[in-house]
Amino acid sequence: MNSLWLGLQASQLLPTFVALIEIFRVVNNYLVKLLFVLTLFSCENRFSKYAIPNLEEVRAYDQDKADAFVRENLKKYPDNLELVIHKLKMLKEREWPIGSNSEIRDAIKLDSLNTTILELAADLYVNRNEFERALTFASRAEKYGSNSASFYQLKSQVYNGKGEYDRAIDYINKAILINRSDYESYYTKGKIYLSFGDTLSALRFMNIGLANNRNNYRTLYEVSDIYEKTGQYEQAELLIDKAISYAPQNEKLRLKKADIYINQDKIEDAKEVLRASFEEDSTRLESAMKLGNIHYKLLNYDSTILVMEKISSVDSLNMGALSLKAKSYDMRGLYTSAINTYEQILSVDSLYEDAKTERDKVIRKRAYLQKIKEEREAVPTFDFFIPKIKETI
Repeated sequence: MNSLWLGLQASQLLPTFVALIEIFRVVNNYLVKLLFVLTLFSCENRFSKYAIPNLEEVRAYDQDKADAFVRENLKKYPDNLELVIHKLKMLKEREWPIGSNSEIRDAIKLDSLNTTILELAADLYVNRNEFERALTFASRAEKYGSNSASFYQLKSQVYNGKGEYDRAIDYINKAILINRSDYESYYTKGKIYLSFGDTLSALRFMNIGLANNRNNYRTLYEVSDIYEKTGQYEQAELLIDKAISYAPQNEKLRLKKADIYINQDKIEDAKEVLRASFEEDSTRLESAMKLGNIHYKLLNYDSTILVMEKISSVDSLNMGALSLKAKSYDMRGLYTSAINTYEQILSVDSLYEDAKTERDKVIRKRAYLQKIKEEREAVPTFDFFIPKIKETI
């Protein structure tokens, strides 16, 4: 009887048990899926920070393709260290163009202990000739373990910039001991000797660097510079053309080629080099400024104003461009435009003494010329009758 009653109760509870099992299965599947999604999300975060697929494309010879790859993937993975570092390296190849400082700051915020980022920061400030700041970042990199040949080379550049030549040579010798075939180290050693005027030693070490890598545009630039200074312009031009072929996006090389032409009085050739450089890349403001200064020296004030306006369209607060534009307005007799341009400069930097001085000169000049004009207009004019003399035969 009891067993019959228990069987009856079990049969009535069976649907409930089945329902509970089904609910458990559904909930369990949901939890498994949720855990899977969370795991993917976690992996995505870790992936975006530390790895990226097909990164070998970034190392491709095609600089434009590499640049596009980095830009596109940084939009997806802005905290990816590997991508950020590659972007900084590309900026270094371009001689740290405008905006590089903010890129370095953002990278340091991402990882302030990364020695590669710290070394790149030091390199940026060497490029800017801010050697104390460069030393700060180089010292931090050394503290966290930097001890490669490239790092010792960088530190030698810092000390060379500070004028501490003995320490600079000590560090570059360390770099060469680590890697005797590193052409960059010989280039840097040549630069150090060039800094204190030992041209023969500089050429010797730079030529060793070129023997190890004939595509090194930095060494080609420096050797070209030496030939230019010694009046060997044909050789200088040949070397700078080679350098440009290896680094066509480097503005410094175009500026050097223009200097070689200028020193030979080939002004039109120099203007063409600078014009082409700026037209290829509107961020090459040094090329535009140099072109504007040539126009100004040739008294081509309208051309100077035109070039300075192009610079202002890229960098509206470029004080050099605004100042040269104001001077050109002044020389053209457009005094109000000159004064307004100086006022624009002072609205940005009220302590710009040269702008104040030049503005006041133009104001006095305009007032004086206006006074002369009014005085002339106030003097009455007379029409004298001159009788015609009758011709006699």
